[in-house]
Amino acid sequence: MSETPLPPVPAALREALKNYPEYLSRLQDTLNTLIREPAPGVDPFERAVWLLDGQIEAFYHEAQSELNAARAGGDARTVEAAKAKSTLMIQAGSKASWIADKDLSDYIRDHRRAFS
Repeated sequence: MSETPLPPVPAALREALKNYPEYLSRLQDTLNTLIREPAPGVDPFERAVWLLDGQIEAFYHEAQSELNAARAGGDARTVEAAKAKSTLMIQAGSKASWIADKDLSDYIRDHRRAFS
């Protein structure tokens, strides 16, 4: 890997997913792809958005699977917790909450050469 620092996970996502450190770790790993596997000719900010969006969609599908399993199990508390997690993943998937993150856009602006 190069000397370029790793890209930051948008603050809104860090806050929303603070109770899910494994998801934050997966988002960071996903963003690290920007540095590990540069894609010349692809706008790095758009690529970051695509990468994050795809990972959050995977989180949503995982939450839906957990919800289905909870419903099958029949425990009301487990169902409510799974519903809350699923709702959180829908909210996290709303790009409006994180796409304007200044840290990520500044990072991409400041390290643009690393993406070519």
